Amino acid sequence: MLSFNLPALFVSLVITIVMAILGGLLTGNQLTQWFPTLQKPRFQLPLWAFISVGIVVYLLDTIIAYRLRAAGDEPDRSPHLIDSFGDCHALQ
Repeated sequence: MLSFNLPALFVSLVITIVMAILGGLLTGNQLTQWFPTLQKPRFQLPLWAFISVGIVVYLLDTIIAYRLRAAGDEPDRSPHLIDSFGDCHALQ
């Protein structure tokens, strides 16, 4: 049976949501003003594809952050999870 560390899950969700909101605030209205003026290649993905990838990345961030919080007492696992967190952000 699966057991979840609910405080770690809550903290992970809050961190991910705060980071998403912060990213939106830092971007501001540039997605509607600056981004359309860029010269884009013919093979550019449509907006729905970028949104889908962004959702997947935020889900992965939440999972990795949860696993980091839940593995806090296991120091041998934490470095590998931190590497995974960095790899996930390198994809963005």
